[in-house]
Order: sequence, then C-alpha cells, then structure tokens
Amino acid sequence: MKRLECHLPDSLYEALLERMQTDKTSCDHVVSTALSECLGKPLHTLFQVSTSAALVEGLYQGAVKVVFGIPGAKIDKVFDTLRSSSIRTVVCRHKQNAAFIAGGMGRLTGKAGVAIATSGLGVSDLTTGLATANSEHLLN
Repeated sequence: MKRLECHLPDSLYEALLERMQTDKTSCDHVVSTALSECLGKPLHTLFQVSTSAALVEGLYQGAVKVVFGIPGAKIDKVFDTLRSSSIRTVVCRHKQNAAFIAGGMGRLTGKAGVAIATSGLGVSDLTTGLATANSEHLLN
C-alpha cells in the first residue's frame, strides 16, 4: 500500500484553523477538505482499492504464505495481484486438489491453508476438501 504524504501551505493551515473556530465545523470535515484542496482531487478518490488488492492485503495481514488454486475468469485479477505480492501462488491441476493441499498445509503448519477457485463449478469443486477439513476439525 502506498503512503500518502501531504504538506499544507501555511496560509491554508491558518485558514483551516480560523474556519474551525468560526464555523464550529467538525474536525473530520475540515481535515478532509484540507487534504482535498492540497492534493487537488476529492479525498474519496484517493483511497479506492480494487477488490483483488483488498483480498491479497487481507491474506498478507493474515500471515498467509501460500495460496493454492486455478486461475479462472472471475478471479484472474486476484491471481494477477498475487503475482506482485510476496505470497506464493501454486497452480493446481484441479480445484479439489487445491482444497486438499490447502487442508494439508493447514494441518502441517497450524496456520490457515488457502484455496482459491472461480465461481460456479469452481467453488463446488472445493466442497469435498472443505467437508474433509470440517470433519477433521480443521475449521473453527
């Protein structure tokens, strides 16, 4: 994730302080207005993150090291994002294998095993591996 850095000109900073005191405007509104003016674009447009980037960031925050699966129409962007991350991607021959391998990794490491598949039949192929993990009490 990129870090945002912005330095307010003194004149803008003083104007904002004066506006807060006279208008009794909320601090959040003043700060968002200041950042928008400083950066030259609406604040909400700066923090738009793709779903695939948010998913991969969540995996990274969850200390996931390896993801198993097969790229497919709906999840190609997730695999593209995974390629540029530190998370290792293992492409399997079948989605059911991905689920079993992820379950085996979970058993061996004690951490989450992750399998990714596309929607529809891709997800239904994961159910056997999930049911097995559930019956072996790997899912909490």
